[in-house]
Amino acid sequence: MSEHYEVLARKYRPHNFKELVGQSHTIRTLVNALDNNHLHHGFLFTGTRGVGKTTIARIFAKSVNCETGVSSNPCGKCETCLEIDLGQSVDLIELDAASHTGVDNMREILENAQYTPTKNLYKIYLIDEVHMLSKSSFNALLKTLEEPPKHIKFLLATTDPKKLPITILSRCLQFNLNKLTHNEILEHLKFIMNSEKLEFEDKALSKIADFGNGSMRDALSLLDQSISYGNGSVKDKDITEMLGLVNHSDIAKLALLVIEKKAKEALLLIRDLAHRGENLSTTLKDLTSLFHKISTAQMIVDEKQISPEIIDLANKISAQDLQLFYQIAINGQKDMQHSPSEQTGLEMTILRMIAFHPDQENTEKKILKSSHSDKTTLKKNKDNSINSDYLDKTNNKDVELDVIKAPDIKSQDDWEKVIVELGFEGVLKNVVINLGTKKESLTTTMQGLEIKHSSINLKGLEGQLSFTRKKGEMVINSALLKTSSNFLDKSLEFFNFNALLNLNWSRDGFEINPSSFSAILEDQKFEGLISFVSIPTKGSGDINLRISSQKINDKSALSLFPNTTYLAPTKGGIKSLIDCGFFEGVSLIYRGPLDGRYLDNSGSFVMRASGRDICLNLNQYKISGVDSDFSVNNFNLKGKLKNGKFLGSEVEADFETFKSGSNLYLNIDGKSIGPFSSLLDLSTNSLGNVNSEGFHETEFFYSSPIKREYSLLDKSSKLEVTSKIEKGKLNMPDLGFSLENIFSSLSYNSETGFDEGYVSLKLNSIPLVFDLDLESKPQGYSFFVSEKPIQVKHLVPSKVRDSISGSAMTLVQVAVPSMIRGKDIKRSYLRLTSDLLGAMINLPDPFFKAKEDAADLNLVFYPSFADQYSRLEFRLGEIIRGKFNIYSQAVEGFVIAGSKKQSITIERDKISLIGSIEKLDLSILSLFDQSISNKTTDLEIRQLEINEVVLSTFSLPRTIIESVNSKQFMDFSFSNKILSGHFYIPKSINQIPLIDLDFINLNFSQSIPGSAFSDIFNNLSSNFKFKFKTKSTILNNIEYGNWAFDLSPSASSLILNNLEGTYGRWGLAKNKNAISRLTISKKGLVWRTHLESKIYSGSPEKAFKQIGIDPNFEMDTIFAETNVSWQSLPWEFDYANLVGDIYFEIEGLLIQNREDLETQNNILRLVNIFNVTDSFEKVTNLDFRKLYRSGFSADSVNGSLKITSDSIQLIKPLVFKSGSSEFKWKGEIGRDEIGYPDSLALEVIMTLPLREYLPAYAFLLGGPITAGVVYIAGKAFERNLDQISSGSWTVTGTLKQPKTDFQGWFEESKK
Repeated sequence: MSEHYEVLARKYRPHNFKELVGQSHTIRTLVNALDNNHLHHGFLFTGTRGVGKTTIARIFAKSVNCETGVSSNPCGKCETCLEIDLGQSVDLIELDAASHTGVDNMREILENAQYTPTKNLYKIYLIDEVHMLSKSSFNALLKTLEEPPKHIKFLLATTDPKKLPITILSRCLQFNLNKLTHNEILEHLKFIMNSEKLEFEDKALSKIADFGNGSMRDALSLLDQSISYGNGSVKDKDITEMLGLVNHSDIAKLALLVIEKKAKEALLLIRDLAHRGENLSTTLKDLTSLFHKISTAQMIVDEKQISPEIIDLANKISAQDLQLFYQIAINGQKDMQHSPSEQTGLEMTILRMIAFHPDQENTEKKILKSSHSDKTTLKKNKDNSINSDYLDKTNNKDVELDVIKAPDIKSQDDWEKVIVELGFEGVLKNVVINLGTKKESLTTTMQGLEIKHSSINLKGLEGQLSFTRKKGEMVINSALLKTSSNFLDKSLEFFNFNALLNLNWSRDGFEINPSSFSAILEDQKFEGLISFVSIPTKGSGDINLRISSQKINDKSALSLFPNTTYLAPTKGGIKSLIDCGFFEGVSLIYRGPLDGRYLDNSGSFVMRASGRDICLNLNQYKISGVDSDFSVNNFNLKGKLKNGKFLGSEVEADFETFKSGSNLYLNIDGKSIGPFSSLLDLSTNSLGNVNSEGFHETEFFYSSPIKREYSLLDKSSKLEVTSKIEKGKLNMPDLGFSLENIFSSLSYNSETGFDEGYVSLKLNSIPLVFDLDLESKPQGYSFFVSEKPIQVKHLVPSKVRDSISGSAMTLVQVAVPSMIRGKDIKRSYLRLTSDLLGAMINLPDPFFKAKEDAADLNLVFYPSFADQYSRLEFRLGEIIRGKFNIYSQAVEGFVIAGSKKQSITIERDKISLIGSIEKLDLSILSLFDQSISNKTTDLEIRQLEINEVVLSTFSLPRTIIESVNSKQFMDFSFSNKILSGHFYIPKSINQIPLIDLDFINLNFSQSIPGSAFSDIFNNLSSNFKFKFKTKSTILNNIEYGNWAFDLSPSASSLILNNLEGTYGRWGLAKNKNAISRLTISKKGLVWRTHLESKIYSGSPEKAFKQIGIDPNFEMDTIFAETNVSWQSLPWEFDYANLVGDIYFEIEGLLIQNREDLETQNNILRLVNIFNVTDSFEKVTNLDFRKLYRSGFSADSVNGSLKITSDSIQLIKPLVFKSGSSEFKWKGEIGRDEIGYPDSLALEVIMTLPLREYLPAYAFLLGGPITAGVVYIAGKAFERNLDQISSGSWTVTGTLKQPKTDFQGWFEESKK
C-alpha cells in the first residue's frame, strides 16, 4: 500500500518565523515582543486567504508555550511543539467561526477560559474567520477580552476586518498581512520543486505565481495540480493547457489587430480560438493583462526590464487609447456572463475597441503642438461664461489650436458657448478643436466632469466626448456616477456606469437621441435606453426613459420612481406597504417632463415586475415571504399576492388601486388559511406559555384611501371578515385552563361590528356553547354568553380537583370589542361568575367550604390587557382577592387576604401579599402548583397576619410574616412565641433556601412527640431542600443548644447533612472524612436514626452529668467518631439499642475508686472494669493504690468499638497509657436481651517498667509471693527503665460478678 501523500501546502507549512515567506513587518514586531516577553493578550491578523494568518498564529502559540521557554525561536522538538504542529494540543483551542457563529458555541468555549492551562504556560484561543461571529457572540467574546485571565492569549484571524466591532479592534494588536509578491511566491515554488527534486520551467512557475494572486496556499494548490498533470514535471505547455490559457503569441496578435483597426482579421482570429476550444473568457483576461503590461512599459525608462515584444506594441498605441481599451476590456469581462455566448461577448468587446479607436492621421494633426501638460481646466463664472485663461491660443497654455474659420462656428468662443449650454464643470484632457474645415469638431477626454442643469446634476463623468456642428457623441465609462434631481427622491450613486449617448443640437436646444446605458445601483445591475428633447414651452424638456433589470431590490426599484404629480400617491402607498424584498423581470418606462411636473396626460409611467420574498406592513401587521405579479400604470396599481406568511398562516389576495373623485383608493380582497394559533397571536401577544391546535379559514376585504400610514378601522376605511375555526385546542397550563373541540363561525364588518356567529368548545372538559348576544350590546363590546350548571372541580387546577365536588350555576361571558370604525377599541376579556352553591371545597383552611354555603367566585381574564401582558382579576368570597399581570417570562400583581380594605398597587416584577388570615393549614402548601416557577418574579409580603398556623396536631400561635427583597434572596421574616427568624429563598436555581432562627421552642407531650414529628415528616416534599440553623433550640423546656444543617427530605427519610452544633458541654462536628450526617428514616411504624459524625467535649465530667450520668471517672477531653444507629427518634436515644462503630480518644482519664460497686448503672460498672487498682490488686498482690492513690489514671486512652445487637467488640485494642505503663484490652462484652452490657470475655496485657534495683524483680520472674510489694513508679522513673515486664490477665464473668485470672508474666526488651 502506497504511503499517504501530504499536500505541499501542509508539508511545507512554516514551523518557525525564519521559514515564513514575506510579512517581514509583522514578523519583526512579533519576534521583538516574544524575545522581550512583552506579550499582549489579544492579536488580530487580517488579510486575504493564503497569506499566513493561521500559520503565524500557530507559530506564535508554539513560541509562548515551548517547553524551552518563551522565545521567537521555538525548538520544534518538545512535546508541546509537536502537539501544536499535529493539531493535538489541548491548550490550543482552534475555532472556525464560520461554522460556529452562535453565542452558545462561544459561551461554551469561554466558560473554560477561567481555568488554568492543562499542561502549558498559556491557553491559546485561535479563532479563524472571526468576522463571521454573530453580534451576541462578539458580546460574549468582548467580556473576556476586556479582562482576560493572565494565562489566556487570543489569536484572531479574518479576511474582512471591517465587519469586526470597533470594541473588538480596540482591544487587540492588529497586524495587516499583505499579499505576497510575485517574486516571493515564485522563489518559494522554486525552493519546493528543488527540494522535491522535480523538473520545472521558470516560465511555468511564473504563471502559477501569477494565478496565485498573492496567496501562497492558492499557488501551492495549483503547483500540486500541475505536478500531477505533468506526471512529475511542471512545464509551460502543460500549465497553459491545464489552466485553459491562450498562447501568448495569439494574445499579442489580437492586441496588434485591435491597434491597427483590423476588425475582419480580429474576428477571424477569435473564431479560430473558439474552434480550437480555447477559453475565451480567459482570452479577454489575458488581453487585459497585456494592456496593463504595455501601459507600464510606456512609463518605464529602463527598457532592459521589458521584453522587445511589449516595447514594440507600446510604440504603436497612444497612452490615451490604451486606457480606453483597458476600460472597455474590463467592462467586457463584466458583460461576458450576460452575453449569448463567450464568443459573442469577446467579439463585441473587440469591435467596441476598434469602433472607439480615433483616426490615426487626424490624431497626429490634433496633437501637433501639444505641450507636455495634457489637462485643460474649465471654470464657469457666475454669468455662465468661461474664463479665457483655459482656452487661450498663446504658446504657454495647455492647448495650442490650429485655428481655421468655419461658416457656422466662427471662433473658439462659439465652442465655449456650446460647453456653457451643457453646464460643464471639471477637467477635460486632450482637448482638440478643429475650426475652419468642413467638419468643425471638438474632441476631449472627460475626467471627473460635472454637468449642472436646472433639473438634474451629474457628477463623476469619465470617458470620451466629441462634437461636430450639429451632432455629438459621449462615451461614458464612469466607475462612480452621482446623480441628483428634483425628479428623484434622493441622490443616487451608479457604479460602473457605461453609456454611448448620441447628441444633437436644434433650434430648440440640446437633445439626446435614443441611447443605451448600463450601470449598477446598490449592487443591482440594470440597463436601459434614454432620449431627451428640449421643449421651450415646457421648461426643462421631455425625457423618455426605459429601464430593465433581471433582479433589483425594493429600495432600488422605488428610488427610480419619478416624482410626478400623478404617481406620488401610488409611490407613497407602495413605500408605506413594502418593508423588504426584491423584484424580478423589472420593466420601467417613463415619458414626460424631466422635472416631473405635468398637469395633462402628456406624461406617463408604467412598470411591470414580479415581487419575490416581499415583506408587507399593514397597520403594523407583518406579512412576509410574499410573491406578487403586479403592474403600475400612473396611479393604477394592480396585482396578486401569493404565498404570504402571516402569523404562520398562508395569505393570498388580489389588490388594486383606483381613483374615485379626487381620491386614490386601495382595495385588498383575499383569504387566509392556517393554524388556529394565527388568530390567537392576532388577538393577543401576551398569553405566555400556550399550546394550541386546530386550523382556521378566513376571508377578508379591505378598502382604504391610499396614505402613508394605514389603519384598519379609521373612518374612511372598510373591513369585512368571515372566519371559521375547526378542531381548535388551546392549553394554558400557567392558568390551569384547557379549551378543546373549538368550533366557531363569525361574521364581522367595520360598520356594524359582529352581526352573527357562535363558538362551541370544552372548557376543562365542560361542554359550552356561546351564542352572540345581539340584544345586549354595551358600548364598544359584543358578548358571547353561556350560562349553565358546571362541575366546579373542572374550573380549578388538576392538583386540587379531587378535593372539590358538586355543581354550581355559572355564567361565562366572552366580551370582544365591536371594532366599529372610528371608535376606540376595547380590551377583550372573559368573565366567570358563580356563587358556588351546591359545590363543596374540601381543602385545608382557609379555603374549606361546605356544600350549602355560598362563596362568590369572580374571575376576569384579559388576554391582552396591554401590549406586553395579560391581566387576571379574581375574588373568592371574603377569603382572598387580587390582580395579576402575566408576561411571557414574569408575573406581577398583588393578593389581599381577608375582607379588610388595603392600600396596594401593582409593582413591576413583584407579587405583593397583604392582609390577614384567621387560620392557615400548612398542609395546603403541598397543593401549590409550581406553574410560574419559570417566571421572573419576586414575592413580597408587606404584612400578613395569621391568627393560627396548624400542621396536623402541631400549631403555631398568632404569627406576623413580612419580606424584604435583595439581589440574591427573598427574605421572609416571621415571629411568634414558638419560633422567630428569617426564611431566605435564593433567586438563583443553583442555591437552596436558608432558615435562620433566633430560637425555636417546641413542647411535645410525652404521649405524642413522635406523632407530631410524623406530621411534619410526612408533609415535607422531597423537593423542599433547605439549610437550617438556629441560635437556640428548646425542646420540652430543655435547652439543646445551637445547631446548623442542610436538610434533604425524601420519600422515606430525612437527611441532615453538614450537621454541626453544641449541646451544653457536648459538640458535634465533621469527622476525618469531612462528614457529619444525621439520617431519620421510617419503615412502617418504626423510626430509625443514623449518626455519622464526630462527638467531642472539653469538659466530659460535666457533659456526662448533663445527660444524667454521675460518673465515677474524670477526663480532660474526649472525642468519638461515630457511625451508629438506633431505632427511635434522635431525642429518644437509648444506648440499649445502639449499634454501629465508634472510635474514641480520651486525654487525662481518672477512674475513681468507688466502694459502691453495686450501682445500677451498667455504664459505670463497665468503666469500673478498667480500674486496675480495684480489679487486679487482689489477684496479683500488686498494690496499685500506692501508685494510683485516688483511683486508676491514664494519660491517654484510644480504641475502636463495634457494637452489635448482642455484643460490644473491641475491634482495635483499647489502650490505656499511664506514664511508661501500658494496659491493652482485647475481646468483647456481651449484651443482655434488652441490649445492656452483661457478660465479659476480655484479655488485658499490662506492660510495667521496673528499675534494676527493685527487689521484687526476681519475684516477678517466678519467685514465691511474700509480703513484698511491687511499686510501679510510672512517670517518675520512665527515663531510667531499660527493661520492661508484661503480665496477661483474662476478665470473664459478668459486670456484676467479674472474674479475673492471671495468665503469667513475660519479659521483653524496650525498643
